[in-house]
Amino acid sequence: MNDKELQYFLTIAETRNLTKASQRLFISQPSLSQTLQRVEEELGTKLFNRTTDGMVLTFAGEKYFKTAKDILAIYDDLHREINNMNDLKGGRITVGTTSFLATYMLPSIIPEFYKILPNVEINLIEESSMELEDLLTRGGIDISLMHIPPKKTSRFLKFEPLSNDPFVLVTKTGHPLAASGIVDIGKLYPMVDIHTFSNEPFIMMRKGTVMRQVSDSILDSASITPNIILTSGNFETIRRLSSIGMGISLLPLEYTKIFEGKFPASYYMLDEKYKPGWTTCIATNRQMYIPRSASVFMEVVRDFYRH
Repeated sequence: MNDKELQYFLTIAETRNLTKASQRLFISQPSLSQTLQRVEEELGTKLFNRTTDGMVLTFAGEKYFKTAKDILAIYDDLHREINNMNDLKGGRITVGTTSFLATYMLPSIIPEFYKILPNVEINLIEESSMELEDLLTRGGIDISLMHIPPKKTSRFLKFEPLSNDPFVLVTKTGHPLAASGIVDIGKLYPMVDIHTFSNEPFIMMRKGTVMRQVSDSILDSASITPNIILTSGNFETIRRLSSIGMGISLLPLEYTKIFEGKFPASYYMLDEKYKPGWTTCIATNRQMYIPRSASVFMEVVRDFYRH
């Protein structure tokens, strides 16, 4: 039994079909079938039942499946540690982040990182925070820069808070209800009572995102059932539609500092009792080995937020 055979077995178990498994593994079906037969003969037991619903794990197969995953995880950690011996001279780290944080943070962070480790390649993966959480859980990325999800799904993930970013109300410039805004010297934008806008049409981020979860939480805390006329997966689409009066929206304060251009909008702070905001963090997997170069990257990120 070697790591290749273990991977073959896991792929068959995941696809429940020899043809699909062979296609995913880029080997012929007869070769894959022979490998499985050899493993079963060595073990002296069947690992799969062939049924009309596909390849179904036997009791022995279920035990083998769990152990195979554990063994391959050990292999991966071993390879990471060996590669880490030279990763400060080269190598690669895989960093997950959201498109917003990539735009806001990385132009300042990456140049500083390359001053320290100029020969390390960064493989950047941009996804939503919830998708990054799943990738990190499965070991698809080394570390993640994301927003802490209100509902955490994995006990294996560690979230290191970096900064709190409040959400603001976005309207067109000169919105008639915005006259109620109160200027606070300590705030970047005037304060408004969100209830003043409760009957306005809302433009929201699509469901299944942390931003939507935070927005829903703000409105729930204010006992507002929004009249949602449009949802989008793009921050700037939401901001621009709000700027031309299609509706109002909720966006992170830091985002309002990045884009303006041809579509100027007005922004208003909300009462802190609604907990209007999210927390940027570094996320890691407690079960995964973190390359030294990734640790250096995390320290550069921490330094960015300290200053």
